[in-house]
Amino acid sequence: MHKIFLILILLTIANCISITVPPYSLSKQNIIDAKKIKTKYPNLKIKLGEFLETSTIKIYCNGVNDIKANPDYANYIKEGLKDELEVAEVYDEEANIVLSGKINFLPGNFPNGKRKFIMDVSINNKKDYSVESDFNPAWIIFNGCPYDKEKILPTIQTLISEILNHPDLIEFIADAK
Repeated sequence: MHKIFLILILLTIANCISITVPPYSLSKQNIIDAKKIKTKYPNLKIKLGEFLETSTIKIYCNGVNDIKANPDYANYIKEGLKDELEVAEVYDEEANIVLSGKINFLPGNFPNGKRKFIMDVSINNKKDYSVESDFNPAWIIFNGCPYDKEKILPTIQTLISEILNHPDLIEFIADAK
């Protein structure tokens, strides 16, 4: 019995070594949402300021090794948001509206505690709001890690959707026009 348990542990560890989140993939819904805002405010332009992790984010697969973003989750989110704003023709390096963010990850409790990304967003260092997106790992012994790394992308896309659709951002844009 101990040998089987040891083999399961070794297979789990081997399955989780060097796990990296896949490259960000554009969210059609986020682009549509950004275009809706652009339609309402045709001169809208947004640029991105600094995005930071409040502490090093470690997302463990099966409680063993962490799933990494390249170079880190703050930049992963920033680049994803930038790509979606560019496609929606809202991003501009010369914009007067600047979004900055601080990202944190609440790891929850093993094995089924809710985990979530929480981002504090700042608009021109004047107005602040928070958004969050839940991440629920699989906890499947043999296949959990590959599945978990694939679940991070939609979690981040949801976080970006929360950033774009937050009433405080819409209010700030309306007041800035």
